[in-house]
Amino acid sequence: MLNLQRSPLADPLTTPPSSPHTANLLPSSISGFLAGTAFSAWTRSSLAGAPRAGVTLSLLTTSLQLATNELDLLRIHLLAWGEARQALTLASPPPSFAQAGLAEGQAAPPTYTRDISQKTPNVPSRETFSERSDRLIGSAWNWTTDRIGRLSPMKKMDTAEYVDKLEGRRREVLDEREKIRREVHEVEKALGR
Repeated sequence: MLNLQRSPLADPLTTPPSSPHTANLLPSSISGFLAGTAFSAWTRSSLAGAPRAGVTLSLLTTSLQLATNELDLLRIHLLAWGEARQALTLASPPPSFAQAGLAEGQAAPPTYTRDISQKTPNVPSRETFSERSDRLIGSAWNWTTDRIGRLSPMKKMDTAEYVDKLEGRRREVLDEREKIRREVHEVEKALGR
């Protein structure tokens, strides 16, 4: 009979870390130390300062791994938050007669609900992980650019407004050009040319 239970003497390198904040920190620091030491020894042709370079690269790779872990956790929290928000909006029950302010015999206004069983791109249970990530990151990007756009002194203009501004500037330049041409003509006339 096949035993499917996990061994109590599991390999410490393959078991998941106790905290996702510290995932892969030890392998990153060891590989950084070995790579830094080997590269320093190879470029200097001596082992004199090699361990110091290894420690420096080890600290750098550990810091990068820690930052990556935190960004990954933030991404997971944002995805979970977005799914919870969308699940609340999709699962909101229709109002009862008392909540809608209707009497028992009075007809309720039509409600428009979406069939969750259809395969639509914004139903969380039907999306893949990458689609959900793209949707949430795109939503966050649009929200951020909208907020920055409101605070920015430069405003976005549509094509018609841009063409009108260009035509106005063109008229100003032509008027200025005509004025300069008249002044040049008057100066030449005064000089007798």
